Amino acid sequence: MEITQRRVFRGTREIHLTPTEFRLLEFLMRQEGRVASRHAILEAVSGPSENIEENTLDAFVRLLRRKIDENEPVKLIHTMRGFGHSLGPEG
Repeated sequence: MEITQRRVFRGTREIHLTPTEFRLLEFLMRQEGRVASRHAILEAVSGPSENIEENTLDAFVRLLRRKIDENEPVKLIHTMRGFGHSLGPEG
């Protein structure tokens, strides 16, 4: 991830993200493989003029997962039901 240029790669494949998807991915990356609560994610991803609902967060996670993990043998975005999400290889 090139944060200053807002570019994301998985291997050599560049992944184009919306600003909200980028903030979500950046936040999950900063959690160092720990599970982030839904509340913490909502606070981090919402801009000052935005109020993201929980079902909207689910949609953003689904879209990000599709872009990051689709057709990849190792999935990086994980959900802990009832709590939140994490980023990192399984195991």
